[in-house]
Amino acid sequence: MIYKTNPDYSAQNVSGLTVIIPISENCPKFNGMMKLTGIGPFLWDVFSKGSTIENAHFKVLENYDVSAEQAKKDINEFVSSMLDANLFITMN
Repeated sequence: MIYKTNPDYSAQNVSGLTVIIPISENCPKFNGMMKLTGIGPFLWDVFSKGSTIENAHFKVLENYDVSAEQAKKDINEFVSSMLDANLFITMN
C-alpha cells in the first residue's frame, strides 16, 4: 500500500522545529499544530511523495544508523499515528 501526506496539511520549519499545520478549510478537527521529532521530519518528506512502508524502511536504513528492526517499528508507529490523525492518506 502507498501512503502519502494529506494535501490539506503542510510541514513547516518554525524556529528549528518541524510542525504540521492545516492549510485547508477541510481540516475541521485539527486545532493548532503537531510537532514532528526524531526521524519524523525525514519520514514526512519521504511520504510527501507517496511511499510504501518498505520503501521508507530502505530510505531510513540508507540515511540513519539504526537497526532494521528499530526502523521498521518506528516507521509503523509513525504511519499509524499519521493515519489516526488524518495526516496521511492511502493510495492503491
